[in-house]
Amino acid sequence: MRDPVVHYDGKTILFSWRKGDSEHYHLWRIDADGTGLRQLTDGAYDDFEPCWLPDTTTSSSTSPARRSRCCCWVL
Repeated sequence: MRDPVVHYDGKTILFSWRKGDSEHYHLWRIDADGTGLRQLTDGAYDDFEPCWLPDTTTSSSTSPARRSRCCCWVL
């Protein structure tokens, strides 16, 4: 697990996680009380460095999906 980011209200956490024998990191979301674990991304690339956007309802991440540059995604 890496890059945990707590939501402004303190109730939700975003993070990058490489689950079990998975080869790639993906973004996950969990409630601060440990319930509600949900995978947000998947695919053949690493997704990391999530952050909450100022509107507090969406998140973004970076992904080296294109080897020449990082891409930013809004979820």
